[in-house]
Amino acid sequence: MFKNRIESLPTFSILEIPRRNYNDICQLASFILDSPSIKIAILKSPITSGIDSIGKYSGTNLEKHILDHLENSPNTLLDIKETWDEEQREGSASDLKASYEHLIIAPLVDSYKKAVGIICFFSHKTITLNKQQKELIKALANQTVPLITAPREKIKPKSHQAFFDNINLGYYSEVNGTASWKFDVTTNNLWLSPLFFEMLGFKSDELKLSSIDNWVDLVFFLDQDKLIAIWREWSNNNFLRNELECRVVHKSGDLVFINIEVSNSKVNDDNQLIFFEGDIQDITTQKKVWQQIELINPKYTSVIQAGYNWMAIVDIKGNYSYVNSTLKSALGYSSEELMDQNFFGFIHDAEKEKVSYNFSKFLTNEPFVSKPFRYKHKNGNWKWIEILFINLNDDPMIQGIVINARDITERVLHNKKIKASEEKHRLLFNSSPYPKYILEIDSLRILDVNEAMLNFYGYSREEFKTMTALDLRPEHEISKLMEGLREFQMQEETLNSGIYLHKKKNGDLVKMEIVGQHVTINGVKCILVNCTDVSEREQYLEELKLSEQKLKRASAIAKLGYWNLDDSILTFSEEVYNIWERNKDSNALDYDSFLDTVHPDDREAFVDQNKKAISENVNYDFVYRIVLPNNSVKWIHQLGRPIISLHNGHKKYEGTVQDITQRKKEEQHLKLLESVVTNTKDAVLITEAEPFHSPGPRILYVNSAFTNMTGYTSEDVIGKSPRILQGPKSDKAELKRLSRAMRRWEPCEITIINYKKNGEEYWVNMSLNPVADEKGWFTHWIAIERDVSDQKNRELLNKLIIDISVLFSYEKDLKPCLLSVLSYLSDFGEYAFSEIWLPNTENTQLKFLVHNLKSNLKDLSPNGERNEAIFEYSERLADAVWQNMAMEIWDVTELNGALTSLPGVDPQILSLVGIPLIHKENVFGVLIIGLDSESKPLILQESHHQEFSNHLAAEINRKLLENELDRIFSFAPDILCKASYEGYFKKINPATSKLLGYTEEELLSKKIIEFVHPDDREETRNQQLFLYKGNSYKYFENRYITKSGETIWLSWTARPIPEEDAIYAVAKDITENKELKNILNEVTDLAVIGAWELNLKSGHIYWSEMTKKIHEVDDNYSPTINSVLGYCRDNETKETIVSYMHNAVKKGESWDLEFEIITAQGNERWVRMIGKPDFIDDDCLRIFGSFQDINDLKTSQLKVELANNEKHSILESIGDAFVSVDNNWDVTYWNKVAEELFSVQRANIIGINIWKALGNIVDPVFFLKYYKPIKTDGSVYFQEYFSVLNEWLEISVYHSVNTYSLYIRNITEMKESQIAVEQQNDKLREIAWTQSHVVRAPLARLMGIIDLFNENMVDETEKNELLDHVYQSATELDGIIQEIVQKSQSVISNQNPRPPDKF
Repeated sequence: MFKNRIESLPTFSILEIPRRNYNDICQLASFILDSPSIKIAILKSPITSGIDSIGKYSGTNLEKHILDHLENSPNTLLDIKETWDEEQREGSASDLKASYEHLIIAPLVDSYKKAVGIICFFSHKTITLNKQQKELIKALANQTVPLITAPREKIKPKSHQAFFDNINLGYYSEVNGTASWKFDVTTNNLWLSPLFFEMLGFKSDELKLSSIDNWVDLVFFLDQDKLIAIWREWSNNNFLRNELECRVVHKSGDLVFINIEVSNSKVNDDNQLIFFEGDIQDITTQKKVWQQIELINPKYTSVIQAGYNWMAIVDIKGNYSYVNSTLKSALGYSSEELMDQNFFGFIHDAEKEKVSYNFSKFLTNEPFVSKPFRYKHKNGNWKWIEILFINLNDDPMIQGIVINARDITERVLHNKKIKASEEKHRLLFNSSPYPKYILEIDSLRILDVNEAMLNFYGYSREEFKTMTALDLRPEHEISKLMEGLREFQMQEETLNSGIYLHKKKNGDLVKMEIVGQHVTINGVKCILVNCTDVSEREQYLEELKLSEQKLKRASAIAKLGYWNLDDSILTFSEEVYNIWERNKDSNALDYDSFLDTVHPDDREAFVDQNKKAISENVNYDFVYRIVLPNNSVKWIHQLGRPIISLHNGHKKYEGTVQDITQRKKEEQHLKLLESVVTNTKDAVLITEAEPFHSPGPRILYVNSAFTNMTGYTSEDVIGKSPRILQGPKSDKAELKRLSRAMRRWEPCEITIINYKKNGEEYWVNMSLNPVADEKGWFTHWIAIERDVSDQKNRELLNKLIIDISVLFSYEKDLKPCLLSVLSYLSDFGEYAFSEIWLPNTENTQLKFLVHNLKSNLKDLSPNGERNEAIFEYSERLADAVWQNMAMEIWDVTELNGALTSLPGVDPQILSLVGIPLIHKENVFGVLIIGLDSESKPLILQESHHQEFSNHLAAEINRKLLENELDRIFSFAPDILCKASYEGYFKKINPATSKLLGYTEEELLSKKIIEFVHPDDREETRNQQLFLYKGNSYKYFENRYITKSGETIWLSWTARPIPEEDAIYAVAKDITENKELKNILNEVTDLAVIGAWELNLKSGHIYWSEMTKKIHEVDDNYSPTINSVLGYCRDNETKETIVSYMHNAVKKGESWDLEFEIITAQGNERWVRMIGKPDFIDDDCLRIFGSFQDINDLKTSQLKVELANNEKHSILESIGDAFVSVDNNWDVTYWNKVAEELFSVQRANIIGINIWKALGNIVDPVFFLKYYKPIKTDGSVYFQEYFSVLNEWLEISVYHSVNTYSLYIRNITEMKESQIAVEQQNDKLREIAWTQSHVVRAPLARLMGIIDLFNENMVDETEKNELLDHVYQSATELDGIIQEIVQKSQSVISNQNPRPPDKF
């Protein structure tokens, strides 16, 4: 595309970046611009500023303009239009051409704000960019800068054949297999088959590729974002793009091109993606071929990538050595089946020789002609393909012939199916005075001719249709015709092909000027040929040499001027100046001034035609436009021919110019008319102007829309009168009006019933206009007809529906309504009979309700009863329609002839039709219709019967509802009424009179306000005014005074209906509820309970009056969730309430919570909050509940709890065991000492009967002796020994109303000490009693001796003896005392008391 630099920007060289990056950027730019005509180049800014030694810029003005922009506005795009090369500016004005029309510059700015290069977009056409495209180009430029500024090693290719910057793609052998992969979305695990590792030169165990991240690491860095982006789409179950082409790095460091495709995916029951999988194909070889082709001849790349997507490589004999996947899949063969097979072996026999010949010519370096041929598919079918050959046999990397092909089967088959006659009669060209015909280009067959053609050549239309264009020419003119056709096919616009010699039927030869115009008829390329007889003109031109005056007269008549070019001298005839509207004396024309008059758009072509004719010395024929002095435009047909000169090198030319402006206008006008007639959806009919009497004017032309509408072909109606379309139901009055207008030659429009070829009726709107010739004589009538059957049928159907609604409004009961409807239906559709069946109340079976018979069928219904034969079939049909919910039509002639054999059936009943009456998907009944030959099928049409049946079903449903509502209105126990805006009752139900005690007349005669309690009248008037303004209310309470003088409370719900000037209202007697509510309010006040409600839809919170009183807020206080939680004393309570509310919404759980609040007045208060959710269809709509002031109760409970805690502390701190039981002797308290004494844990005995728990320790029978004293005295005290415990216990029992309290003390040690002392005392008493007698003897002796001494009765001799006796007695007494002491000590030391044997 570009070499080292752009010619227009010589100082801007191509940026040296890797070719793959360069290509990627260009491809992205092409994608953004979406235009193949735009060229792209990435250029480097000049190293120097371009200023020479004298301060002058040395580059082009264009380069200076770009550099100024890069310096001053580097962040914006530069848009340059109409730019020329400097070299071209130096040429002549006639050679001046724009090198390019439009140039857009995108600056490449680095991080230092310096422009390092530009991206150029060149086009010979105007480039139009939208805002998004401009932003994308800027983004592309920003992404390009890192590729330029990043440090990189520059690798110079070894030769011009190298491609892809030092990447040796020949390193790899072609792998025909396809690798598999699978990605598990739930685990993010990635699996790849071993073949993928082989593609990259690895073994399976050399790489760990278990996740997408591992895979991305192997992808070439420029393709990583692309892979990540599409992988994200695939993971989100978006497989709109199921393929990705990217590059991966081989083990050797080279790049491998792969194509990743998703072939399968799976989702779970929740439509969540589980996994997706697919194939990976190595497309390196295919890419290698494309790169090599682009290197050798870049123009092929766009061709290949634009549609020639089959690729193969063959040797010079045509044997396959490589095929790509697209070709394999398209032809159904595997790689193995195609390898070493011959390419020509698959070509159809009819084209094989020709393709082989072209291939052999191609091998000798002759151009290859690509023409479609058939190629065999594996399944035996033939594919039409187009191919391109590229000879890379000498390329060491390809070594073969590259074949690029594309499948054109669909296009070929489509073209073959197109019929050439579709638009044949859409060209309205008969009115042209010039002979015209339509020529098929390929076959040269004449498809159609106009009247002038028939008159001029003398052939009939049928003869022309058997002829070709060759038949109109003498044999020596055929080559000229073929050359003209080839030239015409190269042109897109209307072409004047020149003058040809034509042969008439009588053999006369005429010279005809031929003008061709491209047209396509039913997909077939044709030529609309305009023939102008120029025989006389040619003859006149020959005679012009003899008579100048004659030429002037002829030129003036034909608006034909003469010109002559003798070398550089150009002369014109006077007629030329007339045509150009210039004065010959004051505005003489030379070549330059003449060229200035040529229209700017035609000037270049005019110059080219002149140069070509003069240089090649050939005839000249050209049509162009000129601009007159008043700036108007004329069309000129210019002819020229060389004149043989006797002087060597002297060239002379002469020719004519003709004003063909009028002809051009006529052609354009005719073309427009042809297009209108051809493409209009209305029928166009052209007739003769007369006669008016029978059979009327003959039809001359009809378009295809007429055929589609009536079913008549043009052959059916041409030459006949339009009256063949009329029939018995055509409106005679409208036809007479049309006839009167035609006789006055006036336009007329009517709408009547016409008949198609098959006899079917249709409504048509016809607009008729007369056509006059240039003399004002009327020659034809043109009728524009439009089928308005749908519109008329819609009008009839709408009238039918409206009339049925009216009939339903006349009668109150359903049955009379349906009888009226059936009677109307029979007259409307002329039906033989009709019936309606309705389902029973349980909707289990159909029941016959009403029927109607046509007057001439009354014999079928003697005495007004339904005929059994009709009933039998209609009942079966009704049941079938009811079951299937679809319309059914039964042919009576197929029903065993039952009805056809009945007498009196005239006209005969032909069929029975059953129509389900469906409204909102519910069947409300079945309509049965009997059809005879006179019946109209309007409501039986597919587009109408459903709408009709839906409406009839809706009316039946409405009538049923009205009757049901009337019964509800009559029997409802509550007041139902309708009131006027004047304040009167307009309608009331019986319950109103019963409740208020007044008659209906009394209630309707007085204003409503007069029945209202005096204290409530003002509020009631306000509510009435509220309703009169269009508002509704759902609840309003007031009191009414009954006729007996009692006061009753009523709750009202009312809604105004403005269109009726009425108010509908319902009232309920709430007197009893009001009394109960008053009682409830009193109870609520006493219990201090208030209500609350949270509406989850609106977020609104309602507090009752008592709830507000508990929280000490004003009556107008509006609570919110945050404000409610704000009254909680601590955050823990707030979190608890929020948790309860969450569980209520999500789990449907209720709650009952006591907590402390701080009121709005700052007072602390205990409240009890109860909440309960309300669900409808698993959706929680609200939470409601109550608030109760429990402060006094809670304070008392806390005091009791405090006392209990103190009691508990005391009972746990005492040294005695404490047990509390209730009247059933179930343990209610058990302290720690009791646990230790009885070895029973508290948790195991609380709530257990004490006798059951301690039955093995205490005998309940033993305790009975203490029960009576307890009940009598309220307490008892005792001590007992418990053998199981081996303990003495002291037990004190105290009885209250509901409780027995037991204090138990372990006195075992005290009891044992007491027993020991008693036993010791017993021993000591025994010792004392035993020794008293022994002590008494010596003691008595001592006492006697003491008495003797006291009485002086002892002499001195006896004194010593007595002292001896005293000593002996004392000694004896001392021994006794020691013995007593020893015995006492023995008693104390041997003390071991024993408890009683039994307790």
